[in-house]
Amino acid sequence: MEKKIKQQQLFWYNFANYTSTILIVLSIVFLYHRNIDMVGKIKYVESIASLLMPFLTLGLSQAFVNFLPILEDYHGKTLYGVSLGLVFFISSAAVVLLIIVNLFIPISQFNYIFYGLIISFSLSFLEIMKSRAITIDKVTVPVLFEKISPKIFLIILLVVFGKLTIDNQVFLKYYSLFYVIVVLYIFSYLNKFSRPRFSLKTEHLFENFNKKDLLNYMFFSILASSMSFAAFKLDGIIIPIYLSMKANGLFAIALLISNIVALPAGAIFALNSANVSYLIKNEDFEKLNSIYKEVAKIIFYKCFIVLSIIICVIPPIIYHFYGTNADYIGLIPLIQVLGIGSLFSVATGFNNEIIIFSKYYKYNYLFTAILVVINISLFYYFLTFTDLKLLGIAIAISTSTILFNTMKLIFIKIKLNLLPIDKNYIALILLMSLVLVFACLLPSTNNLAINCSLKILLIFGLNFLVKKFLKLNSASKIL
Repeated sequence: MEKKIKQQQLFWYNFANYTSTILIVLSIVFLYHRNIDMVGKIKYVESIASLLMPFLTLGLSQAFVNFLPILEDYHGKTLYGVSLGLVFFISSAAVVLLIIVNLFIPISQFNYIFYGLIISFSLSFLEIMKSRAITIDKVTVPVLFEKISPKIFLIILLVVFGKLTIDNQVFLKYYSLFYVIVVLYIFSYLNKFSRPRFSLKTEHLFENFNKKDLLNYMFFSILASSMSFAAFKLDGIIIPIYLSMKANGLFAIALLISNIVALPAGAIFALNSANVSYLIKNEDFEKLNSIYKEVAKIIFYKCFIVLSIIICVIPPIIYHFYGTNADYIGLIPLIQVLGIGSLFSVATGFNNEIIIFSKYYKYNYLFTAILVVINISLFYYFLTFTDLKLLGIAIAISTSTILFNTMKLIFIKIKLNLLPIDKNYIALILLMSLVLVFACLLPSTNNLAINCSLKILLIFGLNFLVKKFLKLNSASKIL
């Protein structure tokens, strides 16, 4: 029964991710190009939200999954309630403080920061509620609303208010307000299955671990999350400063498309995170190593197929529809470079989960701190000493991603003797790379639809044979 529930959740998680992606693609094709400058402003506000989020969530969403294996049900309800209460208190205080400061010392970017704070406030609640939903096997509805509804609402706003011609501030107000509505709905939904208990009494929470353990974990989670932003999401703030909001919008489009590469991994990571935490707490490293290897191969297989399609199909589509638009033509190398980084970020499997749920979680902060230095240095170098501009930013992000995951891979091997790479994985990489080369070299016809269809069929067909030859397990056997 539990396995069946997991499989159902996997289906709906993937449904949410893929539907969200389709909506994003439709927006890119039919809406975003009409006013890329506005897209850049949305990206800017969302980057501010991501920057603030670690300081609002306090690492509680990760702490919830980390400590749950040693908690009784009533402990879990208490930790859930305390987490929500802390986020509400800190977020409300941040909003009030921002308004007061702006009254006495006007902030030039006040509106962007304010709406970014509102979105961050909402996302913080969503992260904690999603963590709770995963632990009680009720993640389907929260994920559907979190992934799909904001995209639908954004499209409605763009269409109803003139396809990005609406006043920026009014648009951002409606956009951020919708996140609040989604939070309220998901909270009411989860209350049917798990009501939070708002209690700070020691016996209601700290029976199986102490406050110091929780505070330490929260502290290093905040550090790791904030450093992770500086390492991987700083582009949304850096690009408007060095280049323009239009450039930020173009880069946002490239990121949205390249992130599709990692799409198949999202559900597997999310639905197995609690299991990884459980295996680590029970020191069942033999089973963990087996899952680690199989998940890494399955994720690489699925994500490499997506990357292959993007590399083979996206360029001719862009040239066909936007051949006279230099901005869109310039997206092609950005998408390809970012796509490689996106693949590498997930192809090494549960690197991040293994570290943050083990006694070595503090090292996650060390790795991200190193990456911050590398990433900011690369940003500065490419924007100051080269003419690569957005391509330089893309190279910096992918380089950082590869280095970050390589360091974690080596660390986990040294400390826990776990490694996702084996002979089968190496064979998988080589064979799928050959399929990609073959698809790229496939002769073209004068018909775009035929060209794209043939390449996609070839990629799926040959890689299916590779999967059968290497006898890869399906994700359902791992859940």
